[in-house]
Amino acid sequence: MWLLASAALAAGVAIVVPTDDSELPPAGPAQLESAARDAECVLRRDAGSSDPAAVDVMQPPTFGPPGPTAEPDVYTQSPSPRELVGALRRGVVVVQYRPLLSPAEIRDVRRRFADAMSETIVTPDATGMRYAVAVTAWSRLLGCPRVAREVLDVAAAFHGEYAGMGPDAEP
Repeated sequence: MWLLASAALAAGVAIVVPTDDSELPPAGPAQLESAARDAECVLRRDAGSSDPAAVDVMQPPTFGPPGPTAEPDVYTQSPSPRELVGALRRGVVVVQYRPLLSPAEIRDVRRRFADAMSETIVTPDATGMRYAVAVTAWSRLLGCPRVAREVLDVAAAFHGEYAGMGPDAEP
């Protein structure tokens, strides 16, 4: 393998062999929209609001005023919506799943984001959302009706596109 890679580099050709599809680069907004549609997911951008009460009615929230912040982690009980908004403001991506999913589906969701834990919260939903799994970033939502490989692929691409974005994110 090294000999083949050395020969390719000497010829000016780069060989990229990802070992796992989670290592693929983010798709970009246009490809993300197409992939979300193919996976039967909702992809939307929300307009921000300065009304603190808006946080309590969004299912799940995607924006809100400054406040307490949940730390990136895998949770068994959801932080409050206001704490999740605090994390979104810092550029953390929040992955929420319906608590009634099967143990295998929950495990699949948690495993998919295990390598990105410094910028991710994975938690059961406490807002009564209509999605099986939702991924939120500041003012953005990807909501999917089921957990399947193509859904987790789109969720990972969404994460790659929007992690680190938020009004309070450090450069």
